[in-house]
Amino acid sequence: MFPRAMKEVCTRACSQIRHCTSSSGNTPQRFEKTVNQINLLGRVGRDAELRGTETHPVVVFSVATNLAYTKSDGNPYSRVDWHRVSVFRSGLLENVAVHLKKGDRVYVTGSIQYDEYRDSSQQLQKVATIMAVDIVNLTKRYLTNTNDADEEK
Repeated sequence: MFPRAMKEVCTRACSQIRHCTSSSGNTPQRFEKTVNQINLLGRVGRDAELRGTETHPVVVFSVATNLAYTKSDGNPYSRVDWHRVSVFRSGLLENVAVHLKKGDRVYVTGSIQYDEYRDSSQQLQKVATIMAVDIVNLTKRYLTNTNDADEEK
């Protein structure tokens, strides 16, 4: 059975199906509400790097998450997954570019975007990028400095 909160979300989403007409004006189309949301809690793999142009800046960094469990034979298993994160949101990207350092523990909220490109040898490469909309730095060093700055004001 669905937990109550999930059932309410599904009911609300199903009730918000939109009916529109196509560009020809005679065939109704249905647009359903969808969700593309991801939450990551992990460690930064490298310092945040400011890229792009002055008019279209972007900050990129990587986040490592791990999965640890015991297999049925009793042996422990651990796997690390690396996630590419991009920040386009002004205000957030400036803060991330200055304060996010390798090893910081972060909570990232955003959506996932899949892209394809051809590398230098013309091989098709597929990548998944997390498009961050919010980042919380949970590192004690950062939290301590933030609290000290608030007290000085």
